Amino acid sequence: MGYECVFGTGAFDVAVTLYGDVSAEEIDAMRRAVAADPRLRPGMTILWDFNGSNAMAMSASEVRALAADTPLFDKRPRAAAFVAPSPLAFGFSRMFGTLARADLLVDHFVVCSSVDEAERWLRTHDR
Repeated sequence: MGYECVFGTGAFDVAVTLYGDVSAEEIDAMRRAVAADPRLRPGMTILWDFNGSNAMAMSASEVRALAADTPLFDKRPRAAAFVAPSPLAFGFSRMFGTLARADLLVDHFVVCSSVDEAERWLRTHDR
């Protein structure tokens, strides 16, 4: 898995795009790296884009484990959107949001099927 983390461009304050096969270990390492970035501050908006990734390498139990330990709790983003175009990635993202108590992690949380949908959601729900 590879990823790119971009600050300050587009509708979201931070856009993280994932590529290739996605394992739980790699997602955990990537989340910790993003959370440790000094540019990330409380109240920012984050887009997690899974368009170029393959979630088939993860199991439901691994999603539960990721949700149990979320390194962004102390950064408290204002809004987060997961873009998950495949039904499996969409389901895993919704499962993560529910198990991680997304309401405690961010003020607004959604899973979308496209970046355009996520940007429309941000314009209408992030106030």
